[in-house]
Amino acid sequence: MKSFLSLVAGFFLFLLLVANVNATPVQFSDNGNWYEVILTDTSYTWDSANNIADFMSYGGFDGHLATVTSQSEWDFIKSLTNYRERLWLGGTDRYTEGTWTWVTGEAFAFSAWASGEPNNLNNEDFLETWQSGNTWNDIYLTRQNPGFIIEFEESPGSAVPEPSSMILLGAGMIGLAGMTRRKLKK
Repeated sequence: MKSFLSLVAGFFLFLLLVANVNATPVQFSDNGNWYEVILTDTSYTWDSANNIADFMSYGGFDGHLATVTSQSEWDFIKSLTNYRERLWLGGTDRYTEGTWTWVTGEAFAFSAWASGEPNNLNNEDFLETWQSGNTWNDIYLTRQNPGFIIEFEESPGSAVPEPSSMILLGAGMIGLAGMTRRKLKK
């Protein structure tokens, strides 16, 4: 029952999020991934933005906070954000101070740190856009940012395409309706 309530709560959170999304995903031709900037009236910690991004999917591609592995990818992302600062990206050094990692496990080989960053001032372990969205800053966990950037990419081993998910959802809803109907007849 508890997992069902969590699922229902997650679904309503998703509906609330989708109602406030400002754009649809845009594909970056260099890597084939899709990106979406989420800006809402609600502010998010890095952890909450990361959880929401992990919950999202688009066209059969799984979502995660955006990872940036090249200058061309960073230029593309900046163009989507209209150079807005204080948006979460998928980088952290939470587990080993000074060793930055992406949420996907990709190599952290490219960076766009602002001058003097990362500086770990007040134990800053999370990556955000900074200085008119042109650079990066490390910031603390409890920081509330107005949005984040989701990257949608095919996950290794993702076997169920999006249309199949919708069919499974429909079959589940029909089954649930049938069970409810049987209980009402008793």
